[in-house]
Amino acid sequence: MGKRMDRAFSKTIALAMALLLASASLTGCDLGSRPQETPNEIELEAPEPDQQELEELEGEEISAEVDPKVEQGDKEEEGKVVEEPEKSQTGSEQKGDANQSVADRFIDTSDVFGSKNNSNSGKIETVTTSALIPESVVKPEKMNTVVYQPVGAAPSAKEETKVLAQPTAGAPKPERNRSYSSARFSQKGTYSEPKVYKNGYIDVGSVTLSNKTFTGNLYIDVDSGSISLKNVTVLGKIYITDGSDWVKLYDVNTAGLVIENNDTSRVFASRATEVSSVVVKSDAVLEEGGLYSNSRGFANVSVNAPKRVTLTLKNLGLNELKTLTACDVVYDNDNIINHVYANAPTELYGYGQINRLYCNSNGVYYDARPLYIETGKGYATPSKRNPNNVPDDDDKEKKVTLYDINDQYLNIGEKKIVGIDHNGTSLKVTTSNSSVAKVTYSTSKSHITMTGVKPGKATIKVTSSRAGYESSTISFQIVVKENSSGKINLSAISNQYMDEDTTRYVTVHTDASRISVSNSDSDVASVTADGFQLKIRAKDEGTTTVKVTASRNGYPSKSTTFKIVVRDWDDDDDDDDDDHNHGHNDRYVSMRRIDNQILDNGSQRIINVSTNASSLKASSSNSHVAKVSVNRDDTLRIEAVGTGSAWITVTGSRRGYRDAVREFRVDVYGDSYSAPKVTVRYNEIYYPDGHWTNQDVTFNLDGYNSSRTPYYNERSEGSSAWSSDVRLSDGKLTVKEEGRKQYRFFTKGKGSDSAYSSIYTVRIDKIAPQIVDLTNKDGKLQFKTTDNLSGTAQVSVRENNTNYTLSKGTDGMYTFDSAVSGEHQVEIQVQDAAGNNVLQTVTVNKTTPIENKAPVITILEKPDETAWHNKEQQIRFTATDDSGKVTVQVDGGVSLQHKDDTNEYSFTVSEEGSKKYTITAKDDSGKETTQTVTVQIDSIAPALGEISVKEGSNGNKTVTVSVAENGSGIDKVKAVLIGNQGNSIEAVKEGNGYVLQLPSNASYMITATDKAGNESPAQQIILQDTPTAPPTPPTASSVTITGVEVENKDSVSESKAVIFTVNAELKKGESLKVGVKDQNGRDITPASTMGMSNTYSFEVTQNGTYTVRANIVKEDGTEGAVASQAIEVENIDTAAPQILVTENKNGTVLFTVTDRKEDGEPGVTCDGDIVLLPVKETDKGEWKEYSYRLENLMSDEIVLKAVDKAGNQTTQKVSVAKAQQPTLTAENTILHSTDKKTAQTALTADPKGNKVKEVRVNRSGATVQKTAENRYQFTATENGEYLVELLTEQGLSASVKITVSGIEKQTVAPTIQPGEQKLNEAKTQVEIPISVSDTDSNLREVTLTSDHGELRGADGSYLLKATENGNYLLTARDAQGNESRVSIGVEQIKSDIAPSVRWKESKPDGEKTVVTLEVQDNGGAPITGVTDQNGTAAVSQGNGIYLLTVAESGTYTVTAKNLAGKTASVTGTGEQKDIIPPEISEPQVSSNANRSEATVSVTVTDSGAVSSVTLAGNGMTANGTTYQATVTENGSYTVQAVDAAGNSSVKTITVDGIDKTAPAIQLTGKYDSWKKSHTVTFAVTDENSGVASVSVTKNGTPVSLRSENGYSFDVTENGVYTILASDLVGNASSKEVNITTIDKTAPAAPSLKNGEKAVSVYNAQTQKGAYNAKPDTTFTVSYQKAAQGESAVSVQVKVDKEQTFRTLSGDTPKLTLTEGTHTVLLKTVDAAGNESTAVTYRITVEKKQPETMPIPQTEPQGEEQQPVDEAVPQTIPELL
Repeated sequence: MGKRMDRAFSKTIALAMALLLASASLTGCDLGSRPQETPNEIELEAPEPDQQELEELEGEEISAEVDPKVEQGDKEEEGKVVEEPEKSQTGSEQKGDANQSVADRFIDTSDVFGSKNNSNSGKIETVTTSALIPESVVKPEKMNTVVYQPVGAAPSAKEETKVLAQPTAGAPKPERNRSYSSARFSQKGTYSEPKVYKNGYIDVGSVTLSNKTFTGNLYIDVDSGSISLKNVTVLGKIYITDGSDWVKLYDVNTAGLVIENNDTSRVFASRATEVSSVVVKSDAVLEEGGLYSNSRGFANVSVNAPKRVTLTLKNLGLNELKTLTACDVVYDNDNIINHVYANAPTELYGYGQINRLYCNSNGVYYDARPLYIETGKGYATPSKRNPNNVPDDDDKEKKVTLYDINDQYLNIGEKKIVGIDHNGTSLKVTTSNSSVAKVTYSTSKSHITMTGVKPGKATIKVTSSRAGYESSTISFQIVVKENSSGKINLSAISNQYMDEDTTRYVTVHTDASRISVSNSDSDVASVTADGFQLKIRAKDEGTTTVKVTASRNGYPSKSTTFKIVVRDWDDDDDDDDDDHNHGHNDRYVSMRRIDNQILDNGSQRIINVSTNASSLKASSSNSHVAKVSVNRDDTLRIEAVGTGSAWITVTGSRRGYRDAVREFRVDVYGDSYSAPKVTVRYNEIYYPDGHWTNQDVTFNLDGYNSSRTPYYNERSEGSSAWSSDVRLSDGKLTVKEEGRKQYRFFTKGKGSDSAYSSIYTVRIDKIAPQIVDLTNKDGKLQFKTTDNLSGTAQVSVRENNTNYTLSKGTDGMYTFDSAVSGEHQVEIQVQDAAGNNVLQTVTVNKTTPIENKAPVITILEKPDETAWHNKEQQIRFTATDDSGKVTVQVDGGVSLQHKDDTNEYSFTVSEEGSKKYTITAKDDSGKETTQTVTVQIDSIAPALGEISVKEGSNGNKTVTVSVAENGSGIDKVKAVLIGNQGNSIEAVKEGNGYVLQLPSNASYMITATDKAGNESPAQQIILQDTPTAPPTPPTASSVTITGVEVENKDSVSESKAVIFTVNAELKKGESLKVGVKDQNGRDITPASTMGMSNTYSFEVTQNGTYTVRANIVKEDGTEGAVASQAIEVENIDTAAPQILVTENKNGTVLFTVTDRKEDGEPGVTCDGDIVLLPVKETDKGEWKEYSYRLENLMSDEIVLKAVDKAGNQTTQKVSVAKAQQPTLTAENTILHSTDKKTAQTALTADPKGNKVKEVRVNRSGATVQKTAENRYQFTATENGEYLVELLTEQGLSASVKITVSGIEKQTVAPTIQPGEQKLNEAKTQVEIPISVSDTDSNLREVTLTSDHGELRGADGSYLLKATENGNYLLTARDAQGNESRVSIGVEQIKSDIAPSVRWKESKPDGEKTVVTLEVQDNGGAPITGVTDQNGTAAVSQGNGIYLLTVAESGTYTVTAKNLAGKTASVTGTGEQKDIIPPEISEPQVSSNANRSEATVSVTVTDSGAVSSVTLAGNGMTANGTTYQATVTENGSYTVQAVDAAGNSSVKTITVDGIDKTAPAIQLTGKYDSWKKSHTVTFAVTDENSGVASVSVTKNGTPVSLRSENGYSFDVTENGVYTILASDLVGNASSKEVNITTIDKTAPAAPSLKNGEKAVSVYNAQTQKGAYNAKPDTTFTVSYQKAAQGESAVSVQVKVDKEQTFRTLSGDTPKLTLTEGTHTVLLKTVDAAGNESTAVTYRITVEKKQPETMPIPQTEPQGEEQQPVDEAVPQTIPELL
């Protein structure tokens, strides 16, 4: 009731404040301390100035100071947000708000330090706080007397406060391999003794626990009163299940806190408290106060409740808040939350700081906007409680506004200027590491200048101040790194789809230093860059393209583009709706349209309404069909109450806006209502249908509306008759009775009954099986078992600490033949299918000699060895041996699992192919047995290859399919007719393919199945008849592909669906073919059409680029128009989580789940029941391991299932190793009274590791009393048969029947009841309280005696003091002479145990010597003192260590004494301190042969021992007193020697003989003249280690090198030749020789001209080509001159009988011949000596004639001479 009133009150206050603020905004009143923000314009931070702006900034820069406190922050987890107080603090700071006033933070602290009244200096003060205590007031780690309390909580009691104020030395540590008992705290008070327990149970309030460790869990279940925990470690979790007062945690460390309470739980954390995870399942308040700076407090909180809850946070620095179910989170201004994951509707009330909000649900609202919001499947919007979204804190002190600065990324040497956006008047900037980046700042310019120096990180703190204002401080990081790729990294941004008037923030992931944005249409949407976040505001319907460019100095910029598509919310409004005419200037409420809904009768649905309205109303046109109501989170609840249709009208209103109205239709189908949802559980876990159990089974019903009532019917299993209807008023049914029953459920209400649920079968058996017909002969047991219900499930025998599982024989008998000689006991254990156990101890006597046989391997489970399997297979077997000890191994690299305390083993194999696994069992004698199991696994499906179609016979098509399969082989290839799944045709294998004969004009899906059952993806083919005649050609065909996109592109999943649209214009007879190819060009699953539209989709399971292709197939089968488009698919994750069972025993299963770290925590279920949180998380590189624990499991087998974020899942079956069955035995089971009054016998219990709950008798007339650990005495006062039962905390039991006779009815003897034994501190005496009662005698007449020990007391109350171990026999006698006896065993007295002392070491300390001693009590009395022979006491340091300080050297005898007076001594020598440093000789340096390294040697001597000798900080190698070290670099080195006393000395030495100089290469020739080839000569010298190698290459190809008399190589081609030389150390040099003067090409032959006419060339063989020339003719020579960069060309001539050619000069050489006939040879020669072919001319120069009239010539001069008749006269005289 209190919780409901609290929530109602909170919501009333919140509503009142919202109305007040809304009213203030309308009337103009300013109730907030911040100015109003423009709607939809939220500035997160100052934008980064552009580069031009930065270059213009000037002014004096101030260097940032180095702040060591910021340096400490570098060590914090990356991403952790730490709110730093304004004032500098040292030491161990506390979390909180430094800006809060002292009066608000704590109560009167004037006496905390005793400053006001010294007489009260010992007083313990209590401080109530919800914020940081400044250094000037309290230093919590130095003043442990300050105890912090939750705000508003009552002060702690004086005694409790003293305990809480004690210094913390650490909780006690549990010992390994030791089990601990659990503790129950049922009385109020303080429990401060250091103890280790398993589980703890607090049943009452006002309890303080301190100095405790719980290896299991701690359960707090109190009605009222606070609980305080001080110095407590809980290795499991703390569970709070009741109580509304505070649970206070001081110095508490626990893996988890689970709150599941009927009331509001309040938890307070202080000092060094760390709670790794908190799971909230009910209303809760979490508060922190007085936490030390290195304490995490509440680190991670998650809400996972069955109904909506309220979580209040006070003064928390929270790393992660995760809401898995609907909730309200109230957090004040003192809270900082780093990450909020809203996975369910969440209301965030308050104005603390949220750094990042990840929204994965609708219905998420906030008062103060988080710094960053990332939306997934839902949306987050401001709440309507405060229009301005500011807190109402008029009284808050004015504070400087200082906006955050994003982390900055720099390269080495890169300079960057960042502006500081603030309204202060002065700035102060500090850096944590000035060596990473040089940082300066300017107050006048309000900017910071930073330059990268070296790779690393530095934290920058900026403080802005102003007179009359409170200062503000922010911090950010500078990250300097080397970008080895030389490229900027920039992730792509997906297209954004938005509605009008909405705003969205998109983070740009890049390592650039700045980004810029361009927008193609700012009328559609505005886009601005806030640091590295884009703010997008959708304005008007349309599409715009945004380009984001990332830049960084020294790197090429990189860009990416994306589209913003803005949709009009009012698209479906009528055109004539005047209220929505966008031509008006009125403002309208925005509301998205709501789709029509289809519901089953009797069901309900929640619908989200996206709107900016402040209130919603909804109505139904037919409430007999559908009812509608509005929830507070702007959702609609639709209840289907009858079949038919109804229209739902939703109206959104907001002051100053016009209403928005939406209508949608609800169709309700079904003649009857839907069946209710049924959940079945037993023992708080999911109950498998029809499973045998010995627990009650509970059904829970939901999923029906409030107007209906649930009912059920039952019947016996196998019967057809149901019982009459039985009403379930609370929707819950618990089945307790034994038997086999079936149940079905339904609901009744207005109208007809709902449909029936499924039929559930429940099988309950609570009676243990029985062992009958047992025979025992010569160590051989034979017996049968009976069980009336579930039947025997497992039979085993335990002998010599080994369990043997037995199988039933054909005669129904179980047989066990003992493997141990002689008389001994074995245990028979029988368990039925429901988990009931019976245990019987039998004494056997094996007299026959046992033959040493080899071990026996029995296969219990294995796969068919001849078949192929497509998933992992398990092999189970037993390995037994006569000796009871056997070693088992399996080859093949598998992991072998051994079921605890049994001879059963198992292993799982998943390796592909046919593999053999050999099991080897070997006993201690060396005998071994092997057995081989063959497993064939093929989990990879075959792949369809090319499919070809040809004309077949009888109108069929012959289809040939190629298939790739590398595993088990192809079993079959078949084609299934689409639309008729029953019509399938199998292919026939022909050659390398498979052939199908398929009818035409049909579509088929072809698949291939291998022998392991893997089926390939189906591929569709369409078969059509070839037309006989081509149709009349219509207009041209066309095909286009549009809208190719990946659904849920940015989310991680195990597959992705790609959708696209194909638009095709087809002619008659044409068809459309649509296909997809993967990145390797292979065909994958064909695209399938979605419904009857032209939209297609296909699903892929691998990342990569896929090409969509559509083409038109013409009537003749040829390809027509083609369209294709590529799409990139990312974020596919097919790696399933891995499950590994690490422990399986006693009903407890520990297992781990390993998955990719980036996937986050996987969902883990056990038999469908969610395991809420892992107990441990471990990073393993790219992977993360989550550890889980399941306890008290009752099933024989459980199924573990892990599912990651992508939907990949792994399932593993685990056979649960049950807790061992306890045993209870009696010395005698048939008793006959000897005194005719009582009969007694001793009982022995063996709980088998379980915790005994009680030992009881089933009837009156007898009692059972505990006499010692696991020992009891049975006393009967009446004849009869008794059943004594042993019950354990785990629900297991054992019993023994005892028959009593011979007791005569008489007066009752007294009863003796011993109490708990208490050992004194000296362990010399045990006190045992004894109570005596007698039902028919006066206690004064009853006497009690003991056979020894001191017994005092009277009237039924006594105290026995025992000083010796042993049995004490107590005898009580009444007045009638009736006697009773009880024997009490005492085993705890340790008075005769002496301590031990060991001299560990002595160390000088100044002028004194400190001796370390180790003292142990050896389990005896506590140590009372440790002194030397002079009486000087050693001081205890805890854990048995004592320190003794002596002033002089000498021999000391130290004696340790315990409380019982026992002593032990040890003698040792104390030594004085050595103050003389070691002596170092002058260091010697020697180099190795090739001078690649040098060895430094020194001699070090010391009067004591030399501790270390180092060279430049590295240890030197010792050889006696000589120390050596090798160096490879020249330079100055320091040798330091330190002795055992810490004295040190140094020497400095210079090393300069190491060869670091590369060889010198010197050319010895010149190569600038033209030649046909060059010989390059050069010399290589090295003055240090010498030349090791010389080589020459040209373009990477080796060139032949000669090394006689220096080095040389021949060059026949121009080019660059590289000479490489290296010395013996490895120093290398190179020199390039560029040869450009080689010419091997002959020039072109010259030609001879007479004027412009060429002279013919003479052919000596044909004697043709002679040339006649007139006298005085001058011939010119024509030839091709050398171009620029080529060797020069000259002309040479030889005339007649000249011996050598001579060179003609001039650019145009000339030649004049004398009269007569001449032979002229011409050639060209270049500078390299290349010559052309010589050209021969035969020229006859005519004689010069007298001057006579010449006869006109009929032929031109200079032409080729023709033969003439010699008789013809050639001159005029001759002619005359």
